[in-house]
Amino acid sequence: MIVYILNMTACALLLYAFYVLLLEEERMHRFKRIYLLGSLVFSICVPFVTTSVEMPYIPLHIAISENVSTPVNFDQTVSYTNSENFETSEHSVIPVNSELFEHSAMPEHDEYISAYQSFTQIEETSFSPFTINYPLLLLVVYLAVAAFFLFRLALYSRKMLVRGQRNACMDYHNAKVALIDEKIPPHSFWHYIFINRHDHNNGAVADEIITHELAHVRQRHSLDILFVELLIAIAWFNPVLYMFRKKIRQNHEFLADHVVIENNAECIPVYQTVMINCITQVEGTGIASDFSFSFLKRRFLMMSKNTSKLGAACRSVALIPVFFVAFFYFSANANASLVDGGFLEQEDVEVYADIIEIETDIEETEIAVEEVTEVVLVAQAPVFSVFGQTEINTVAQASVTLPDKARVILRGNIIGQFTHDRYIFRDATGEIAIKIKQDRWRGLTVGTENVVEIFGDFKRDKKNWQLVYVDVKQIVGSQ
Repeated sequence: MIVYILNMTACALLLYAFYVLLLEEERMHRFKRIYLLGSLVFSICVPFVTTSVEMPYIPLHIAISENVSTPVNFDQTVSYTNSENFETSEHSVIPVNSELFEHSAMPEHDEYISAYQSFTQIEETSFSPFTINYPLLLLVVYLAVAAFFLFRLALYSRKMLVRGQRNACMDYHNAKVALIDEKIPPHSFWHYIFINRHDHNNGAVADEIITHELAHVRQRHSLDILFVELLIAIAWFNPVLYMFRKKIRQNHEFLADHVVIENNAECIPVYQTVMINCITQVEGTGIASDFSFSFLKRRFLMMSKNTSKLGAACRSVALIPVFFVAFFYFSANANASLVDGGFLEQEDVEVYADIIEIETDIEETEIAVEEVTEVVLVAQAPVFSVFGQTEINTVAQASVTLPDKARVILRGNIIGQFTHDRYIFRDATGEIAIKIKQDRWRGLTVGTENVVEIFGDFKRDKKNWQLVYVDVKQIVGSQ
């Protein structure tokens, strides 16, 4: 979710920057409205899109190693003996199950069992009633603020609609002019135009004001505002949304001003005088399209500005590459290789050799490997490729030097099992308790004589430095 929020924000910020640079000062308001709303929708949707880059066909997962012991041994092992032939042999394994290691057969490991059980008890009881669950606290704060914004949006919307329904209304060009006793500036929401009753009866409301608010109603600017306000209620922590809201509302005023002066450029001075008189009235009204909104100076400058059709077209076309770049950069990229009729994530292909050259012929599936000493075809699982660590640790080294939650690779034998997912691991330097969940095996089956490599998180009790175990994330066979 954090990655999505960052991608969405960065994408929206990029499009916002290009709006300010290329469009904001131009008199192409309808296109700007489409661009601003489209940029928000685009930024929200594009991080969900997955773009795949199809890689060359590879018949099996290939792990290539030089001066490193064979990292994997699953259902089938192929030893690379020369540059022309592959020698195939089936590998016999011993299933791992609850009867494989008997607790009674390993009394010398009781101290490991009791130590691990003590560590587990410490982990389970380390959360006191007064411990602060920060993720839960953040979630509660987010939901509380989001609920407040949603409630406020619903309240304002209802207030505007009820105000229009409860007051006397006059039909005016498919809109309803509601006469309000309150001292308010002219504004509109949905299909209502709200005007002070006293000002209307005394003729204090100029026709240009009515035309301006009617433009808001006809162009359905309320839908834009409700859409942006809903996004802000959901993602209230995102500052880019507030920036977009400001520009969208400013552009609404430009659109309404354009309707007023479109057919009569000579009325611009009169209209500007009317705007100055209206701007001195009471402040705005929340989500409604308010005549007093926006800076007058900017609106006055926009009335007298002209944008040629060629200039508008060039600026519009210049934005196309921006959307293409944003799409490919902020979408979820997935590189995949076709493996045995399915797709395997490209990052799972691990190459250990310093100089490796693989040439793949899609039709004949011939693989040429240069400057390697051993090739292992892996049929089920990758070899630590996602972790980026190749150094092998020892039990003694890990127990003495590694801090809590450090990443560790160990090579040795599993010599005992004392619960369904708790085992004793031994290498040449010592023994340590390990935890292997069922889904970590990935089809691998081993016995006590089989050498394995485990990769996981080294866990150390904060109160008792010597109380340790390894939470295994991945396990593979080794020779």
